[in-house]
Amino acid sequence: MDKDPIKNCIMLLYLKSKISYMKFQSGQKVLLLDTEFKPAGNAIVACYETNSNKYQVEFLYPGNDKADRISVPEERLIDLNEGSD
Repeated sequence: MDKDPIKNCIMLLYLKSKISYMKFQSGQKVLLLDTEFKPAGNAIVACYETNSNKYQVEFLYPGNDKADRISVPEERLIDLNEGSD
């Protein structure tokens, strides 16, 4: 950290804004929607792509034995635990 408290405050606010944007966490189970926003199946979040504002998810296409890692925008992911509280 810098010795300048103003710079430190600005840096902390910047970092907080980046962290709080991530709606989904790595390893989280989600429902993946297709391009028409219809349920396509379950997926697992692998990581967040900062530069593209997308998530990489592990998705098993019907008929495949191995999951593919695909990149999808946040609006095509639904938290499977949302509303279960």
